[in-house]
Amino acid sequence: MDFDMDSLKQSVRNDRMTLLSDLVNIAQTPAPTFDERDRADLMERRFREEGADQVRRDPEGNVVAQIKRRDVPAVCLVAHLDTVFDRSVKHSVRIDDRKITGPSVGDDSLGLATLLSAMRLLPVEKIGHLICVATTGTEGDGNLRGSRYFVEHCRSSIDFCYCLEGHRLGRIDHWSMGNNRIRISTESRGGHIWRDRDKTGKNPIEVIGELVTRLQDVKEEFMENGSEENFLNFGMVEGGTAYNTVPYESELNVEIRSSSSENLERMFERIFDEVKTISQSTDVDITVQEVTRRPVSGIDEDHWLVESMEDIHETLDLPSRKGPASSDSCVFLNEGIPSLTLGLARGDHKHRANESLEVESIPDGQLQVLSGVLATRDAEPDNPERLFVANLIRLPFRAQREFASRRQGFPDR
Repeated sequence: MDFDMDSLKQSVRNDRMTLLSDLVNIAQTPAPTFDERDRADLMERRFREEGADQVRRDPEGNVVAQIKRRDVPAVCLVAHLDTVFDRSVKHSVRIDDRKITGPSVGDDSLGLATLLSAMRLLPVEKIGHLICVATTGTEGDGNLRGSRYFVEHCRSSIDFCYCLEGHRLGRIDHWSMGNNRIRISTESRGGHIWRDRDKTGKNPIEVIGELVTRLQDVKEEFMENGSEENFLNFGMVEGGTAYNTVPYESELNVEIRSSSSENLERMFERIFDEVKTISQSTDVDITVQEVTRRPVSGIDEDHWLVESMEDIHETLDLPSRKGPASSDSCVFLNEGIPSLTLGLARGDHKHRANESLEVESIPDGQLQVLSGVLATRDAEPDNPERLFVANLIRLPFRAQREFASRRQGFPDR
């Protein structure tokens, strides 16, 4: 490392109150997926105050800030604007000497605050070109829309990327598991359970229950399938209006993950087949929509970017944990841009209103990012051909698919 770590540590100590102030202000600004504008406004203003040469809002709502001193590919830092909390949740933050607590403090308000600290603390004359991106659409049904747009339009100008997440300090996520999110909706005639009993038809919630039972068998089959990492989760079930009413509609949200693109596709096909089987024996309409998909992609665990971050963790006395992510970094990786997802602090209760971070762990998270940029800015990959792990390929998924059963019958795929 050709930079002074002691001086960098002192800069981070001096920056403590500014970082925490940014963190609190960001976390107290609601930003549910598809409604990130208020938080984007805040980040745009703060990037300008931190002296960015250019700050812009792109068509997907990303806030992109850059400082450029030399005509070189950019170091890119990314954190996401959106959260899992809607505006009905009270966005208040409590902070003391030990913890900072409140909705989204770690996911991903700390990531956004760290982007601002990088603008303040990094010697851009040495780096040459820094781009910080606050992205939209990472959570829920967002389908990484912000990162997808940014990478599509800017990939040729990026050298490497760190995606910043508030939780799990020490993580070095260098590859991405594939991920599909699927929404299954059922719709019936509905009606009063007694007065309309001759015409209500089958209860759509019963259909969802039958489907869950069938998909549980699919889950067990794939989780026992050799050494591949596969998973299926039932994330949400909802529907109905009253005790004495046959629901007009219900909905099941399913997520599948796998380290194998082939297995991910097979799991999706099995879900499709099970729904088709049920639809042929019921008068309930069933609609299936593939809401999001994330590709399997990654860099080898001995890639220069991974090894550099491991060295930094050793210097900071942080244990490194290498593994997969399901974050914005998969978009960069899938386009051949070396990328890591880094955790910035230790904490608890992610995605809950009492989400918390340990305050004393935050400086190490800052230091790893700043050190990572400085240590790797002039690094040369010793073997660019090994960018992608041998058994992880960039395999584009099929175009988004939707199908629906109506009483006329189930359509062919």
